[in-house]
Amino acid sequence: RRSLPKGDRFDLLIDVLAAIARGETNVRLPVSDAHDTWDAVAVAINFTVDELAYRNVAVANAYETIQRTESELREQQSVLRTLLDSVADVLLVYNRNGDYVEVNRTAVHQLGYTRGELLQMNLRDIEVEDRPPTLAANDELAEARTLDGTHRRKDGTTYPVEMRVVRLPFRDQSHYLVLARDVTERQRAEAFRQAVLDHTMQTQENERRRIARELHDGPCQVL
Repeated sequence: RRSLPKGDRFDLLIDVLAAIARGETNVRLPVSDAHDTWDAVAVAINFTVDELAYRNVAVANAYETIQRTESELREQQSVLRTLLDSVADVLLVYNRNGDYVEVNRTAVHQLGYTRGELLQMNLRDIEVEDRPPTLAANDELAEARTLDGTHRRKDGTTYPVEMRVVRLPFRDQSHYLVLARDVTERQRAEAFRQAVLDHTMQTQENERRRIARELHDGPCQVL
């Protein structure tokens, strides 16, 4: 804090007001022992400058708090983004209208769209079936559900998925999180296993019939 040297009080007043206009809060008007009108004005102005200085400190502290909070939020968002992108399955978050509001890196790679493109799209652009939007309209979805579906890539090709759908609060509204796993290889393996099982059962049936026929034909030939 500095007090301006005594001199013409009007000039000092102009100097202090100019300093305040420049944002300075370390200047004060000198106060005499006369306790006249000018002293009253000086006290009032000095009090105002003190208030401004206090508010500046409060604003600076608030700004520092905001900066720190924003830094913490950015760090949390970075951690969340890392977690989302580390999920091996396609992760999609959509609102009640079916519009995507968040996707992970696997979704970008699997579906062939950029993240920006996906965030401009609707569930119906990806889902071949219309069941997930039906779920989106149902606020009573309290527990996760598993559904079979089909996803359509950007190039128009489709592939089967197993979807885990759950309702969750997101940005103060009900949204739906979908974890979709490509089950193409699983279905191929199951189809192959079923084909082997059918072939084995057919072979066993043919063998059973052959043995039965031989048992039947053997005694008849003797007779």
